[in-house]
Amino acid sequence: MGAPRIAVSKIRLLAALHVPDRIPSISSLAKIIRLSKSTVVGYRGLIKASGYSFSDFAALRPGEMDAIFHQLAMRHRRPRQRYATLLTIFPLMQANVSHGTENLKQGWAAYKTHHPEGYGYSQFAAHFRSWRETQGFPTSLFTKWQVPRITQEDMDELKKWRRSNDRTRWAKAVVVIDSHRGIGTTNLSSKVEKSCRIVKSWIDAYNQQGIPALRANRKRRQGSKKLAEMQQKRDQIIEILHETPQIHKINRASWSLKTLAQAFEKQYGQPIGKSTISDYVIAEGYSFKKARRVLTSPDPNYRENCRKSLACSQLCEMTRSSSR
Repeated sequence: MGAPRIAVSKIRLLAALHVPDRIPSISSLAKIIRLSKSTVVGYRGLIKASGYSFSDFAALRPGEMDAIFHQLAMRHRRPRQRYATLLTIFPLMQANVSHGTENLKQGWAAYKTHHPEGYGYSQFAAHFRSWRETQGFPTSLFTKWQVPRITQEDMDELKKWRRSNDRTRWAKAVVVIDSHRGIGTTNLSSKVEKSCRIVKSWIDAYNQQGIPALRANRKRRQGSKKLAEMQQKRDQIIEILHETPQIHKINRASWSLKTLAQAFEKQYGQPIGKSTISDYVIAEGYSFKKARRVLTSPDPNYRENCRKSLACSQLCEMTRSSSR
């Protein structure tokens, strides 16, 4: 609100009616002074912002009131002028960021050099994010862990990876493409079921060396203990898959990767990823769809019968060995 548009006598009356012991309601003030409630609220806010008490403000001369209202109006107008300056800077800055020639911090530093009275970094970044949203750009800001650009040749190959049955290549393609679209590493980690460390390493590898760095399949050597744990988990998954979901109190006719992971965690107290289960089933020579059909047994005592059968076969083997 700028200079007062209502009579000074009404402003003085508004201030005088604010007696500390009994302050009238907004509706009462509006009726007494014959103003709208919004006007009463607006001028009451200006009086509070002036730093004067209501009684001291009521004692001011008209010229002093005008000066205070003008000062308050200028205080509100300055941020609008600063924001208008930002709107002239953001288009060029967006182009520089998109081409990788400048990051957000560098853009703000250049802005602050030419406009020392301008916004601090946090407000600058918030306004830039809001402006990008209104312009239809990805909402996340450009960071170290984001792919700034993808060549058309790389995009064609990444799309092939995304349609392939190779789980690792699918995950790498999803990370690179979605990172370029502005999705953060935390969401990507959840989507491909990989740690943030691995997701960041893929992004960094692509940014540094391009798609050849993602083609290399680097397999770590697993220790004997780790291999034994993996084999045990694989056997446990296959055991659960041999049983029906109803045995594990899951109301489904057949297993899904999600329900199989839930049953495993409930029975063994360890979480397991859906992609890990899929890899274990494939290692047994089945697709998951075929495994559900071939391996699942309707026998509720399958596991016990399986143990008895295994014990019998071991006993027979021991008998043969001793008779030789």
